[in-house]
Amino acid sequence: LRGFRFLHVSSAFPRKGVDVLLRAYFDAFDASDDVSLVLKTFPNPHNATGELLDVLRSGHPNPPDVRWIDRDLTEHELDGLYGLAGCLVHPARGEGFGLPVAEAMLAGIPVIALAYSGMADFVSEQTATTIPYRLEPADTHLSVPGSVWAEPDRGALTEAMRRLADRPDDPTITERVDRARSLIEERFSWEAAAHRWSNFIADLRDQAERPRVAVVSTWNSRCGIAEYTKSLVDASADRVDYEVYANRDVEVLERGAERGVVRSWVDQWHPDLAALDEALDRTDPEVVHLQFNFGFFELGRLAELIERQHRRRGVVITLHRTAEATIDGRQVSLAAIAPTLAKVDRVIVHQSSDAELLASMGLVENVSIIPIGTSEAPAVSPSEVRRALGLGTRPVLATFGFLVPHKGVIELIGAIDALRREYPDLVLLALCARHPDGISAAYEARVLSEITRRNLSHHVVLVTDYLTDEVARAALVAADAVVLPYLNTQESSSAALRFVLPAGRPIIASDLPIFADATDALLTVPPGDVTALQNAVRRVLTDPALHADLAARVVSATRRFRWSLSAAEHRRIYTAALRSRPA
Repeated sequence: LRGFRFLHVSSAFPRKGVDVLLRAYFDAFDASDDVSLVLKTFPNPHNATGELLDVLRSGHPNPPDVRWIDRDLTEHELDGLYGLAGCLVHPARGEGFGLPVAEAMLAGIPVIALAYSGMADFVSEQTATTIPYRLEPADTHLSVPGSVWAEPDRGALTEAMRRLADRPDDPTITERVDRARSLIEERFSWEAAAHRWSNFIADLRDQAERPRVAVVSTWNSRCGIAEYTKSLVDASADRVDYEVYANRDVEVLERGAERGVVRSWVDQWHPDLAALDEALDRTDPEVVHLQFNFGFFELGRLAELIERQHRRRGVVITLHRTAEATIDGRQVSLAAIAPTLAKVDRVIVHQSSDAELLASMGLVENVSIIPIGTSEAPAVSPSEVRRALGLGTRPVLATFGFLVPHKGVIELIGAIDALRREYPDLVLLALCARHPDGISAAYEARVLSEITRRNLSHHVVLVTDYLTDEVARAALVAADAVVLPYLNTQESSSAALRFVLPAGRPIIASDLPIFADATDALLTVPPGDVTALQNAVRRVLTDPALHADLAARVVSATRRFRWSLSAAEHRRIYTAALRSRPA
């Protein structure tokens, strides 16, 4: 071996980052350098180390020294590898723990790694040379929809390896090694592990308690977030005691649902939150859970409320939109209150793209991705609903959601007009409730005008009443396919999609980030492309195998997103927020 030795120990699965390590190593060194890289892997179907080494060596005029061990070693032999290493390099994209990193630290070996995933328990600027990363969709053999991993910065890794090989006696490195060894000895001994098990058992006992949570949200009104909050509260009713703090000056849907609701704020254009602050203190909840959209709160006042409440109790916030918004002609961004959001116990978002955007604002450690939930499937069959609605055997499409321009209803009507020549009995059930926003009323007039202009009154049934969940979801069961032809939108996730999933019908949707976490269950089309929409509908109506496959995928997605899973995750977050507070 050469004078300075880098070591890497792993399975060489893609998430271990061996590809990034090798490319960075070949960028940093050549055969003239007094440096060796020892790779310890083992044979498995996902280990492409040999192929990658062949490519890199053939493309390098003077390749650096690499020693590859691809077999099992005894504990004594593995200890020998640690004994010869000058540095352990572990650019893994994600780890449950990262045992080789902890072992290297205990052995007094400098470490280069990412302070991400399980490794973040002991990898930091205080204990290792850390590599920057960006969150990207994970590309693994597990194929878990919506999962992300950390893509290491190859240039930074190259520089870090070069610097450490040139200056192995740098006092900064020595200090990190000493701190790392102390951390592993103190926190990751068997005694420390047993202590954590003891705490875990105590936590299980704590879970018998019901956290008292004040949820600040729209409620019992024509609002998707109001529906979201109600579904969350209902799904958590047996494990969490919720109090609802809702907005004033709204059209209440059900008087019976107002029992116990405190209406103490208005909206972004009426920003004073003093009444909400006082109301929260009168009942003294253990955790405050804020449901956020830009129209709800003025950011400065919201930050002040969070700061005040966080001094007294746990604070959780769900961001239903993370992309900046235009309000009264000015751009508004969450970046303006990022330092405050960094203090809350947990920031909840719905998509990995939201987490990536927050990461660009410096928000990583306290961010969780919890998809919007789905309800139980309606207890009715398509034939029963068709009989009740008098639809017979007609081809039926359905769409659902508030009647606003970005939902693409006019574009869908254009597709219906073209398709009725092939399907003279085709009918569209447009269950599109009118939103209180004046934009919705204006759009309704345009939709009705389009139906009249195209002479489609016998082919389009537009329902703008706010139907109960049971009625709307049962009506969707009658459809041969549900169509969500959205145009471009900056909203983070689609509550409408989660609503229609339990109907179990094939879903055609625009290829947009708002549907990203459920793309595997959808037949997607480019947004605004009426011809592509027609073709997708035609395929679903004429191809029984495709119809059955899409329906099966929808059922699978419904199970994956069910509200019971979301409720359990929320309860864990509330409990953690409680435990983090001073006694």
